[in-house]
Amino acid sequence: MYSDEPRPGPMMPLLAAALLGGVAGGFAVKLMDGRVGSPVGAAVRPFTEVKQPAPSASAAEPAIRVVDQVSPAVVYIDTVQTTRRTRFGAREREGQGSGFIVNGEQGLIVTNEHVVDNAREIRVTTSDKKTYRAKVVGSDTIGDIALIKIPVKTPLPEVKLADSEQLRIGQTAIAIGNPLGLENTVTQGVLSQVGRQLEGHVQGIPLEDLIQTDAAINPGNSGGPLIDSNGLVIGMNTAIFSDAQGIGFAVASNTIKKAISDFLSRGRVVRSWIGVELAPVTRQGAQVVLLRRVHRGLPAYRAGLRDGDIITQAQGKTVHNADELRNEIRSVPPGGVVALGGLRGNQKMEWKVNAAELPSNGSIPAP
Repeated sequence: MYSDEPRPGPMMPLLAAALLGGVAGGFAVKLMDGRVGSPVGAAVRPFTEVKQPAPSASAAEPAIRVVDQVSPAVVYIDTVQTTRRTRFGAREREGQGSGFIVNGEQGLIVTNEHVVDNAREIRVTTSDKKTYRAKVVGSDTIGDIALIKIPVKTPLPEVKLADSEQLRIGQTAIAIGNPLGLENTVTQGVLSQVGRQLEGHVQGIPLEDLIQTDAAINPGNSGGPLIDSNGLVIGMNTAIFSDAQGIGFAVASNTIKKAISDFLSRGRVVRSWIGVELAPVTRQGAQVVLLRRVHRGLPAYRAGLRDGDIITQAQGKTVHNADELRNEIRSVPPGGVVALGGLRGNQKMEWKVNAAELPSNGSIPAP
């Protein structure tokens, strides 16, 4: 049973520890000449204090304005996940993450697929401390995107999604989420790069079209929004390099928009593919795409493509890397024809391939 009562704040132990530390530090101080004595008396002025106005959401503090604008639409997600079943019963664990409301009237929330994967129970706490049970509308393993829904009687605050094609390297990036259970944490950095991908995500299919940022992202930030200086969501915080600092990744907003549309219209994210695994190579000083593996019986194989073929063109456009080739293939709906050009050895080749739909879990269908 879920109530509208506020949950106990997770910050109280930290506040208590901070206060205790402050009290303990006041019993003895080290004076400037090296002696240890009692706290400085009132007659001594150790520093100059001035009364300053509270920070305002003015042009001088744009981060305050946009955080105030977006934070009400950021949610805290708790899950109970079934990890595996044994003869003694199901083993479960609790998970945490973040999300953001994209439709306040319908209670639609975007988060990462890995936040709600295998969840038996999903609890969403909104900024007004109300807790709801959520259900999954759709999830996509390949893109690490999930759309969940909570029941609402009155409209909730919602975010606005930016056009990620218009992003500029170096622009402000602000991450909001619940890292390590610390609710509504805000970190700020810049947009470091766009179009990144993380290899080995699902069945050899990379996590694509990612935004790189140096805004701090920690466990629990997953699913939270990455916003710009106008308060628009430019991405969803997704992953970090664990052995590095200041390298985090977010799913781009345009990828999120397509996923939402597909979930609501088809119940799944639709992607075209032709049944190949790709690898970048350099040939005569130019970057081209090598077909590392052509799966037997699938569209590319049936069209005559083989392992080791090199693709230089797709849909009449020159392609220099795997991303460009994937984008051209996915621009064609399943069942459509993908025109490819390339080389087999030194011989020029052309192929017409009927695109198929890639399963949302990334599994390779039987031929």
